[in-house]
Amino acid sequence: MKELFQKMDKPVFISAFLVCGLLVLSFFIAPVQMNQISERIFNFLMQNFKWCFVLAADIIIVFCLFIAFSKYGRIRLGKDTDRPEFSNLSWFAMMFSAGMGVGLIFFGVTEPMSHFMDPLTTQAWTGAAATESMYITFFHWGIHPWAIYASVALPFAYFHYRKKTSPLVSSCVAPLFPGRKHRLLNISLDTLTIIITLLGISISFGMGALQISSGLNIVFGIPNTMLTTICVIIAGTIAFTLSSMLGIEKGMKRISDFNMQLAIAFIIFVFIFGPTIYCVNTLIEGIGGYLSHFITLSFFTDAQQTIETVKGYNWMSNWTIFYWAMWILWSPFVGIFIAKISKGRTIREFITVVLLIPTLFSCIWFSVIGGSALKMSQNGNGIIVEAVLKDSTGGIFALLQNLPVPLVSCVLIMISLAIFFITSADASTQVLVTMSCKGEEISSHFFRVLWSILIGALACMLIFSGGINAMQQVSVFFTLPYIIVILLLLLSFFLSLKKENKI
Repeated sequence: MKELFQKMDKPVFISAFLVCGLLVLSFFIAPVQMNQISERIFNFLMQNFKWCFVLAADIIIVFCLFIAFSKYGRIRLGKDTDRPEFSNLSWFAMMFSAGMGVGLIFFGVTEPMSHFMDPLTTQAWTGAAATESMYITFFHWGIHPWAIYASVALPFAYFHYRKKTSPLVSSCVAPLFPGRKHRLLNISLDTLTIIITLLGISISFGMGALQISSGLNIVFGIPNTMLTTICVIIAGTIAFTLSSMLGIEKGMKRISDFNMQLAIAFIIFVFIFGPTIYCVNTLIEGIGGYLSHFITLSFFTDAQQTIETVKGYNWMSNWTIFYWAMWILWSPFVGIFIAKISKGRTIREFITVVLLIPTLFSCIWFSVIGGSALKMSQNGNGIIVEAVLKDSTGGIFALLQNLPVPLVSCVLIMISLAIFFITSADASTQVLVTMSCKGEEISSHFFRVLWSILIGALACMLIFSGGINAMQQVSVFFTLPYIIVILLLLLSFFLSLKKENKI
């Protein structure tokens, strides 16, 4: 045990633990006051810094495209003789499970329906609103989030596998700040990464547990109470702890492969028994709308407050900027995990696959799941609308109630949801162990179990205090400085590529 604690980066671990502990304790002791404070912080940041989120996301996309199609694209993430450790299917399944799984199920029906009922520029409840709802949803779940993930994953994979540095943020930016005199900066960077990872996965874990509780209530009549949700979190914590102890090859890979097959089977089921032709048309039309509006939406900040004036609230803050902040919040653990499973890939292959394949899968998912919900609502089915308005977690279950064998499909989607948040938590646990142990790969299960318990405890505390929405808002405070960290990672990565190319 003494040897284990010697491997721990104590300043980083203690600082991150204290900050997260104080935040959660504050929400537990004074939830009303903390909700008010978090809302004020969120409104201030959205009012004054939304341009920063928009510009940063666009810079990241341009950077990724430039690197992919430049002479640097042929460089391999590892030695020139290294080859990928995982098959293409397993590689995609693991990155997708860690990066988007819970969110796609949670928002698969809710987001398209929300834009349909409250569209950005057109009249609600119309065909035009349905079309707009789809391409805006594609925009929020498409290239931007995966470019943000790639902006963290690429530098980590390059420096760790090719330059043999420790898999730490501080190690990746070390070329910009050489020398021991920057120890305080290094501690700050690694601590911020751990804080963001803990908050991000705890929020995601809580959201997944809430939706499973909603499904248990709809399908089996189990009361959708706080106790039910906490029991779901405890069961999930045990499951992803065991998966984490098995490691990537035995645990994460097998679970992700199975869940990817389950997700594809689910899409096929809804596609066949839902409005099939409508889903096909929605996919094609949605991709067209996404591409044609891509530049406009990417740089849109509502500078004239036109949308805000019409709607009476800040649409950008509630949707696009909020999403960009959440992708940044999740970028450390998703990005670092993707880096871990990407050894042997070329930079061009990495960027092409990470940006395009998950984006295409997301478009198909929303076209089938969200498109089916839209068509049923347009045909006068008010059950889905009622479910979305009542509780955003119940939209997908309301959809399945209108398809054959609802009991079976609802159970399977809950299993898929559980696996998705197990794989996300598993990925974050492995990242947290590495970050808190000076970048070393620790074989002992102690730290994996420790971080697993902390993630589960944080999620329980958020549910208990009713602070998930507020914590999402206050988390934006931490994502703003992390934009600077991501830009530093990209700068260090680019300068190292230039230096290598000169040799």
